[in-house]
Amino acid sequence: MAVTLQNLIDAAGDLADYVNNPNVSVTTWTRWANLGIERAYRIMSMVYPGTFQTGVTTSTIVGGAGQNTISRPAAMRQLMHVVKDATNPSLRRAIRQYNEGEKEAQGDLAWRIEGANVVIEPFQYAAGTYTLYYTVGPTVLVNLSDAMDADLALAQDYVATYMAIRALDKEESDTRNLRQDLADLEQQLPMVFASVNSGEPESIVDTEMTGRGPWPVWLR
Repeated sequence: MAVTLQNLIDAAGDLADYVNNPNVSVTTWTRWANLGIERAYRIMSMVYPGTFQTGVTTSTIVGGAGQNTISRPAAMRQLMHVVKDATNPSLRRAIRQYNEGEKEAQGDLAWRIEGANVVIEPFQYAAGTYTLYYTVGPTVLVNLSDAMDADLALAQDYVATYMAIRALDKEESDTRNLRQDLADLEQQLPMVFASVNSGEPESIVDTEMTGRGPWPVWLR
């Protein structure tokens, strides 16, 4: 069942005994809801980074000095991995993350993030088509009917408790019990999120692994 912004406001208002209290506007409740969701997202992404690995983009670069960059997708939170020639089974291979200690290596492709770009090194051998796999942030709630992302909806009690604390802080009320509840819920979240990550992450099959291992689990 979807958890909407209205559901979160109702739950938080009940916890704070703030139902229909005019001292907190819908705009303020909405801001607190998104802050709480962001906190839950960070916990999930640290424990199970693959859960929000929903962003994929492919770009072709010609290589050479200044021609070895790919613009970072606007929605990207964290770049998980890069694959060269992803649609060609015989050429497909994972590209490792750039290591400053090996910057003189020639022909061993690697990626690094530089400002708003993903850079493929060394530039002399960077020509090709690359697919970026990255995590995106949670859905930002705006309207009362907007729903939390399905996986993050498992943290609805955590988010509502966070919102209730913010509401009570506004009037300088005692929040010790709710803060303890929030801490307890935060400890439980990794186990809660495990329910959506009980299986092995989807693997990428590569014909060649460049560089040194060990390789991350999503590339095995």
